[in-house]
Amino acid sequence: MRAYLLAAAVLTGRNSAFAQAECPTESSLRAALAHVEAARAELCGAGDSPECDRLAARATELTENVDACYGAPVDPAPHPLAPASSPESVVLPRDGQARHEPEPRLAFEVQAGVGQIVASMFSEPGGAIAIAVGAYVHPDAALVLRGNAVFAAGIYQNVLVDSFVGATLEYRIYSGLWAGGGVGYSRSSITSCDRDGAGTCGTGGVAFDMHAGYSFGAGGRGFEMSLDVIPALYDPVFSMSYYGSHGPTTVVELMAGFRR
Repeated sequence: MRAYLLAAAVLTGRNSAFAQAECPTESSLRAALAHVEAARAELCGAGDSPECDRLAARATELTENVDACYGAPVDPAPHPLAPASSPESVVLPRDGQARHEPEPRLAFEVQAGVGQIVASMFSEPGGAIAIAVGAYVHPDAALVLRGNAVFAAGIYQNVLVDSFVGATLEYRIYSGLWAGGGVGYSRSSITSCDRDGAGTCGTGGVAFDMHAGYSFGAGGRGFEMSLDVIPALYDPVFSMSYYGSHGPTTVVELMAGFRR
């Protein structure tokens, strides 16, 4: 009996809140909708009837009013098929292993090894060091400023130094295999310009840097080994007669180190 009286009250007229404003308060709309749904649950369980049809129409009307005046309720849970919001995006590199693309971050490399300074009239072995600092422009590519040098014990206890500084682009080809190249400034110098005096003399110019290697860490980073070749386009002229002018030098380095 209570349900019939409630349904009659809902169906026969609007309450005072509906009469006072075009959009009544949200609480009054939702309360009226709750009453209609309660009446439908009690009256319409056994089957359809004209009263049930009117209650259904009234519930639809109230729902539309709520949506029009206050918007549809927002589901806080994301759709199961919707992509999760994240500052990273999934990238499929050439090796087919899915991973997240990081935000641009620091690229760093430090190496040490052995090198050979080669010219047309001499070839000097020595120790080599290299360092590179830059940023990843892609998960598999980094743009870095790279510097390296070879220190070779020259004739008559002199030290022959061949150094390079330039911009290089390094790219991970597959798994831990990577290669890079760039252009920059190279200088060849030697301590003691003559047999009797002390000092440093040398010349410099444009040179290219070509290197390739393999990194044994995850994502092509970590411990690595590489081969570097740096051909110069200038003629390193030394005042010492036993070096003199012997054409452009080429530096070859076998390096080991760490990259991230």
